[in-house]
Amino acid sequence: MNDAIITNLNKSIVLVGLMGAGKTSVGREVAKRLGLNFVDSDDLIVEAAGKEISDIFKDEGEEHFRALEQQVLRDAIHSDQVCIISTGGGAFMNDATRKAIQESAISLFLEADIDVLVARVGTSQGRPLFKDKDPKEVLSDLIEVRYPIYKQAHVHVDTYDEQIEETLNRVIETLYTYTNAG
Repeated sequence: MNDAIITNLNKSIVLVGLMGAGKTSVGREVAKRLGLNFVDSDDLIVEAAGKEISDIFKDEGEEHFRALEQQVLRDAIHSDQVCIISTGGGAFMNDATRKAIQESAISLFLEADIDVLVARVGTSQGRPLFKDKDPKEVLSDLIEVRYPIYKQAHVHVDTYDEQIEETLNRVIETLYTYTNAG
């Protein structure tokens, strides 16, 4: 597909989904292909706070983290440049953050099934949600709670155990269809 046909993109694209869905890796490639900047909201939060996310949670709590997350996402969405923005898995779950994304950007849900997610995130004990827990169980619980909310995104792309290029092509095709509709 010729990527130059996505010429009417006037809003940033915000990728939502669970950890392991490919928000960062796919987001970077989409940005490259479309000639846009890539922004990871977690990096913006760390930069704004001057500390790691785990330390923000430990020192100030989740409420402070979510407020910071909402602010950096609003700033990125309302920036003068259209860009691709990767979010943390919980960002779209926050009503105010989701509303801001839905009103001012194109939300794109990257969905992966449980086996793909487990294979991608492994037994990573570096993830706070997995601390002393079974990743498959944690991810299954998150799917049940979060997927109904994620499905409110403007567009939806399934991701599989495949080469990133295949997912990338589906994302570009979906964005083309969405931006050229109506």
